[in-house]
Amino acid sequence: MDVIIYTGQGFPGRDILLTRTSDAIIIGPGRIGTFHEFTVAFEDNKPLGVLEGDWLTDDIIKDILANAHRPNEMVIFDADPKKLVAKLIEMVKARKIK
Repeated sequence: MDVIIYTGQGFPGRDILLTRTSDAIIIGPGRIGTFHEFTVAFEDNKPLGVLEGDWLTDDIIKDILANAHRPNEMVIFDADPKKLVAKLIEMVKARKIK
């Protein structure tokens, strides 16, 4: 069942609601909104899976992380979507056990 929650806060409010109610976030090809979702999830220390591919999103995120000098073990990269999801599931399970 889908539920619509109107926040009146536009995309930024949606991104906060989305990331804070999720166990993990998967980032694929995208534009500025994708980077905002990444940033919110990164700051909340959520497990983040970044799908690598022929697009620039993954490369830009790698550059941001390298230049920010803020390593984060919660951010993983993989070109195989199934492997990426499997890794994220393991991360979520490990966090819930702690």
